[in-house]
Amino acid sequence: MVTQLRRLEGLLGARLNDVNYSSIAELIGNIDAAEGEDLDYKRAHYASGDQGREELAKDVAAFANHTGGLLILGMAEAKGVPSLVCDVDLDDSRLRHIQQVVAKNTAPPVPYEAIPVHNPDAPGTGFLLLAVPRSPYAPHAVTTPSTRPSREALRYPRRGGSQTDWLTETDVATAYRARYTAAAERDRRLEDVEQELVDAMYRRTTPHLIVTLVPEQAGDMVIDSERFSRYQKELLATQLYLGQGSSNFGRVTVGPRRLVVTEGGSRYSARAELHRDGSAAIAIGLPAGST
Repeated sequence: MVTQLRRLEGLLGARLNDVNYSSIAELIGNIDAAEGEDLDYKRAHYASGDQGREELAKDVAAFANHTGGLLILGMAEAKGVPSLVCDVDLDDSRLRHIQQVVAKNTAPPVPYEAIPVHNPDAPGTGFLLLAVPRSPYAPHAVTTPSTRPSREALRYPRRGGSQTDWLTETDVATAYRARYTAAAERDRRLEDVEQELVDAMYRRTTPHLIVTLVPEQAGDMVIDSERFSRYQKELLATQLYLGQGSSNFGRVTVGPRRLVVTEGGSRYSARAELHRDGSAAIAIGLPAGST
């Protein structure tokens, strides 16, 4: 999983999995890097006791239940603004502990990505980024011990500005309805994307295998001259049939809110449509006699 948080990537000057140590250290004193609805700082690792586990679960679930966000461990803050580098240990045991806490103390388990950013002058230490995308499985609950044996209480956090609020019963019901509505909308989107590809190939009489994908969270791919040139170069260099020689796409054009990629002019030629929201469909010709 590669989490994308565009505002923060702009702030750091790189995608999260490509961020270097100095770019984070240079956030000190930057007002634009103050804690907010998508950003939080922790001076040290979360404590290992019950309180620390609940705090970690609450922080990741709050981001997942809102717009997503980034936790930076190893940075102190003053009034929300990063103020001091406090490198944390980046050993595997720390990462395993975080994974176990999130898996056990959030329901359903919150998807996140742990990104260690090592201090080049002190190997084994540095910043630990916990990148949490907005989750299609929200609302996520934090599980805490209940007063009744063998049961757990569920509480639902959500990021609000630089603080965390707890959802009311009405908020939780609304969030569940939104989850089911979004799932139904993805199903409809899948049908639409596939049908549009079929319509574009209506003159072809040969059989084709069609594969269609729709993202859980819609994106917004920008298609301008500069990006089109980059997309075109990457797509034309992509091997079309994995493990079956060097066949490549031959042409990239722009369609309505999408890139259209074709292999060639024969009736068996492949065609792919890559939509701005991250949806995609590809049709691959099946020659006579193939199974």
